[in-house]
Formats: sequence, C-alpha cells, structure tokens
Amino acid sequence: MKDLSKEELLKIIEEQDKKISGLERDFADLQEKYNKLLKDIENKLHIIKVQNHNKYYSTKESAFIKENKEDISSPINEVEVNLAKKKGRPLGSKNFANIDLESLAKETVTLDIATELVNKGWKLTKIGEDVSYLVKVEKEIKVIKVIAPKYVRNDVKEEKIYQAIKDEAFPHSICTASLASDIINAKYNLDVPLYRYAKYLNSQGIPLSDMDLTNYVKRSDELLKPLYEAIKDRLINQTANVIHSDETPLEVLDYLKHENRKNGYIFAYVSSFYDNPIYLYDFNKTRETDKTKELLDGYKGYIVTDGYAGYDELSNKGIKIQRCFAHIRRKFYDIVKVLNDEQKKVSSANEMVKRIDCLFAKEAELKANKKSPLEILEARKSDGYMKIVNDIYDYLDSINAEEGTVLDAAVKYFRNIKDESKTFLLDGHIPISNNICERAIKPFAIMRRNVLFAKTENGASISGRIFTIVQTAKANALVVDKYLEYALENINKVPIDDLLPWSEKLPKELSIKQYIK
Repeated sequence: MKDLSKEELLKIIEEQDKKISGLERDFADLQEKYNKLLKDIENKLHIIKVQNHNKYYSTKESAFIKENKEDISSPINEVEVNLAKKKGRPLGSKNFANIDLESLAKETVTLDIATELVNKGWKLTKIGEDVSYLVKVEKEIKVIKVIAPKYVRNDVKEEKIYQAIKDEAFPHSICTASLASDIINAKYNLDVPLYRYAKYLNSQGIPLSDMDLTNYVKRSDELLKPLYEAIKDRLINQTANVIHSDETPLEVLDYLKHENRKNGYIFAYVSSFYDNPIYLYDFNKTRETDKTKELLDGYKGYIVTDGYAGYDELSNKGIKIQRCFAHIRRKFYDIVKVLNDEQKKVSSANEMVKRIDCLFAKEAELKANKKSPLEILEARKSDGYMKIVNDIYDYLDSINAEEGTVLDAAVKYFRNIKDESKTFLLDGHIPISNNICERAIKPFAIMRRNVLFAKTENGASISGRIFTIVQTAKANALVVDKYLEYALENINKVPIDDLLPWSEKLPKELSIKQYIK
C-alpha cells in the first residue's frame, strides 16, 4: 500500500467522520422510537401499579390507608430503617426454622451426583441428605423443596461428600434470583413498600418480614455492584462525549441527629441521546460536586447542567460546560406567565422568551429533519441560525432591569452563565437543554415528596445503585424484573459487558418489545 499524502488522509478522516455521524443520526432516530415506546410502557405501567395496589392491599386496608393517609410508596426509607436494625439469628439456630416450608413446598428437586461418581469407580454409602427450600417467583410465588443426598466414600477412609445447591445467587437462603428481582421491581419500579410486599408473602403462607426483604435487597446490591460500576464506566467513556447532570435534595435523619443539618443530595447523570441510554444515580452527603469531580476523573467531554455554580470547578478538569436554555427561559417565563396581554407587549421578559423560543424551534426543526451531529454543527454555523443566536445575546446586553426585581434576577442569572450557554455551538452532539436529566431526576423528586426523609447514607447509597440499574434497564426497553433475575443469576458466570442493559448478548425475552402488542 502506497504512503498517503496529508490531504488524502484528511479526506479519509472526513469521510469516516461523516459515516460515523450518519450512524449516530440513525441511532438517535432509534432512541426516539424507543422513547415513544417507553411512554406507552409507562402508561401500561400505571395500570400495573393500580393492579398491584389491589394485589398487595385488601379492599378494607386500602380504605384505611386512604382515610389515615398512610404512606404506600416508600422506595428508599425502609431499606435505611431496616439496615439500622440488629441483624442475624441466635447462634446455632436454623434459618427460618419457625416457618413450615415443608407444607408450602409445591415442587421437589433432588440433586444427586451418586451415579456420576460411581461411574468414576467410587464406592459410596448414603449416610443421609440435606434438605433446603427455595422461594421462587414465576407466574406465582412457590416454594421448592431441594433434596441433596449425602454420601461417605467407602474406598477412601472417612471422606464425606456433600452437594451444594447449584447456581444459586443466594446460597444458604430461601431467597432466589427470581424472588429478589420481584422484590426490587415491586419496590423501585412499582412503588410497593417492603412491608406491604412482606404482608403479601404472609398471605401466601410465607411469613417473611420486611427485615428479611431488606437483607435480600442489600445482598442484591452487593452482587450487582460490578454491574453498577460497569454502567458508570461506560457513562464516562461514551463515544458522544456528552453527559447531563442534575441533583435533588434528600433529607437524612442521621444528619439532623449528629451533624445539625438535614439534607444529602441525589445526583443524576444521563448519557447523550447519541449513545446507549444510561441513568446513573449517586448519593452525596452535600451539594458540593466533589463526588462529581471524582466520578468524572479523566473525562474531557461536555456536561450539560443548569446554572448551579457548583459545576464551575469542572472546567478546571478539562470539561466544557453547557448551561441549560430551558432553565434560562424558565427564569423569564415565570415573569411572563403572570402578565396580561397589554403588559406582555412591553415586557422585556416576554421578548426574551420569544427569542429563546425561536432557538428551540430551530433545534426542533433540525431534529425533525433527522440531521446528524455533523449536519447539526454545520447548520448552527449558518448565517440564519447565528442570527437567532445573536439576537438573544444582543437583547440580553440591552436589558436595563431595576435592581432587586425578578427581571433583574433573571437577567443576572443569564449573564452569569452567558459564555457557558454558547458551548453547544462547538459540537452537534450537545443539546441546548438539560430536559433529559430533569426527567431522570423526577422519580427521586416524587419519592422525596412521598417519603420526606432517608435515615442513613448507606441505605440511600444502596437505593441509588439499584435505582441506576432499574432505570437504565427501563431506558433500554427491558422488562425490569426479568432483567434483574437474569443479571443476579449470571453476575459471576459471564463477562460483565454481556450483562449491560444494551448488550446484544442478552436473551431476547428480556426485551419489553416481546410483550407489547
């Protein structure tokens, strides 16, 4: 192969960039279709939640809850409360010895390796058997009795042979991957508190407590940590180099008790629209972005945020910041929405809203025409587009707001982030708003209104990690409980990349598309 000139190499690179950009456009188009599908799923999920309300609550109990305003949607609080309780059982006692699992068992499985060992020439004498029980969730919850015969090897003195229950995520426990996934799905996806799920199990003759279920959640978190870390690593090393970030406060009782303050913070990080959907949640004890800097260590791309000054320090790490135009617009629109028609005609806030709306309309047009990131970047450089942009900033410079007014606050907010609001002009992958992350933080904001507080950092951190896996699975159009069960069963058996929610090696039956008609 002959040596290529610099011009020929640049041409090849340009062609490859166009090809990649076209693939990104097609990927974004698929994401758009997925989002429409997910909206349909959310509507169906609401129906499922209502059905689950009837499943986990009796009619009389539902009336009592409504009358007494009892909390029925506590995705985080129970884990933290229960983790603070004393765990374990008396030394020498058997696990769940007080439960008559024998009478509940609907199926018996015998694990016997005797034939295999005899064929090897071993001489065995059966000396007993170990009996254990598993609780599995299929179409219904059922108890399975497991018999594992024990042998002594006659041809080798006093060598005893025991069999472990194979391929179980929770050894020495009645919990299975299917039960754990159903618990997590009920709590973190369907808003069913653990104590309600425990009461449902009790109604099926399985007297597990909310403390038992909490331990299963905690153990699931320990098992799934490598998956969480792999998701986090992919977020930082994505190809589009755009991350969205937002945060919301969460009251922590231990802080009130020991530190004379009340709030920790949940930070949400979302991948670019041009990459695999990732929704990562991380608990931080303060609103400071120290953990954000740690999480994004080595990242040299773009981050889309609101005007919170805590993100300013990221620019010292080689990260370019794009400030959200939806937040900028909101500052002015909050003024406009209380004005009458005559006031709007002379309102500087209304004029700014109209100019920003022109920018959003132009971006929507590019998206509707399915432009690739390279094509978007070229469009943003055009005279017509730059006129829209310059009209916004020229008008911003011309506003003389009275000191201390709401308009003055809106103008100062915009001017303080003026330069960082223009970053989108550098790369077609960068959107002008952070709406995708606001949608991602919404479930935690709703939870905060329902739960009001958390108890410990540990429980909030566990819930953040599990919520990451649940929400990322949903964003990739997976059936949450089926995916969780598969991940728990295979977490130590297959490469972690094969378990990522967008992996092509996941079984097709995990996709929500298989169940939506």
